[in-house]
Parts: sequence; structure tokens; C-alpha cells
Amino acid sequence: MPTDGFVRMVQQILVDQAADRLVEQGVRVTVASLGDALRRDGGGAAKGVAVRDLGALLADWKCRRRYREHLAVLDLPEDLERVLATVATALAASRPHVGDGIETGSSGSDGDRHPAGWPTSTHDRLAAMADDIGALREQVAALSQSRSKPPKTKREGRKRGLAAVMARLFWDRMMQHFVEAIRKEGPKTASELLATLDADALEMAESAFERIDTSLIAEKVGERVRRKNYFRQTPDGRYDAL
Repeated sequence: MPTDGFVRMVQQILVDQAADRLVEQGVRVTVASLGDALRRDGGGAAKGVAVRDLGALLADWKCRRRYREHLAVLDLPEDLERVLATVATALAASRPHVGDGIETGSSGSDGDRHPAGWPTSTHDRLAAMADDIGALREQVAALSQSRSKPPKTKREGRKRGLAAVMARLFWDRMMQHFVEAIRKEGPKTASELLATLDADALEMAESAFERIDTSLIAEKVGERVRRKNYFRQTPDGRYDAL
């Protein structure tokens, strides 16, 4: 199986799921925290995702989720996050003048002077705020370990919905791969379709979704035969492309 696009898709799904869990836990999503989460989920290995690939996969997730790192850690309502992001952009574009007599922490024009030790960018201020909030949350979590778990929030329901969508995309991509193989080589049995998937693809699919074997392929392809989607079954029981 030509696995570049397929493996990338599964890697992105793994990263998306891990990053979403970090957001639910109130953890800032970075390459480091994401790598740690993947290693925990994979029992010591990053579930088939190479460290060198994490940056690009994380950037893709941030873009699609419209993730704002430091606002997300504060766990604010989405409407308020959007307002704060707009305000932060405006602040960054027009820094207020700092009056004479205040010690400056960095050189530059008068408009860029700040008290010594003061974060010099809106991003840095948000980062400092997020760090403080994170520290407070850790203290609260330590104090409440003996208490019962809080009821599940709507955000967890959203995660289930997202996982279901990603699973459908995953299987649709695999069916497209099977159709390509059939059109190139002719009708195939379920075991022959399984043989078109290489070991890396199978391992990553198992990490992200479930173990793929002949019976599962027969079930998934059979469903599509009944719906007249992608496949038809030949008189000798093999699967052909429509």
C-alpha cells in the first residue's frame, strides 16, 4: 500500500486525539506536552509518530481548532476567547507610551519602553498569566484528589463526536485504497485486500482505532456492497470495484 498519505492521516488522527485530551485536561498543547502524551498513550513509544513530525502535525491541529495556546489554558468560553484575542491583537498593534521616570527593561523607542521585568509583548503577558493559572489549577487538583470525579462536561461529548467523524474518514480512506488496488490488479478476497496494507499502516490503525484483520475487512467491505457503495461482490465471492 502507498502509505505516505495514509500514514500521515493516521498520525494526524493520533495527534488530534492526544491534543484534544490535553485541552480537556487544561494542559497547554506544545510539542513537548504532546510528545509526552503520545508516549503515555503508547506505553513508552509515541504511537508511531516521529518526533520530527510532531511540529507540522501540531501546527495542522492548531490551525483547524483555531487554538490559542495561552487563552486555551485559561479555559474561557469560546466567545470570550475571541474577544480577548481581538483585544490582544489591538494591544500588540498600539502599545501605550510609558511615562518618563520608569526604568526600562529593554532598549528601543519611547513607545517600546516598559518597567523592568515587565513582559514586553501581549503574547508574553498571556503566557505569564497562563502559567499562574496552571500553577493554581495544580494546587486545586492536589487538594481535591480525594473527592469524587466531577460530572462529565459537554466537551467530552464533543470529543466522542469528533472521534466518530475521524473514524469514518479513516475507513473511507481505506476503502478508496482498496478500490485503487482492485482497479489495478483485479477483484480480491478480504485476505487479499488485507495483504495490500503494510505493517506500518496496520500498526498505526490499531493504535488509532482497532485491530484490522480479514474478518473486519470483510465486514466493512460487505457493508458497502449492501449499500452499493464502492464495491460489488463477484459470483466467486471476491470483491470488485463499482
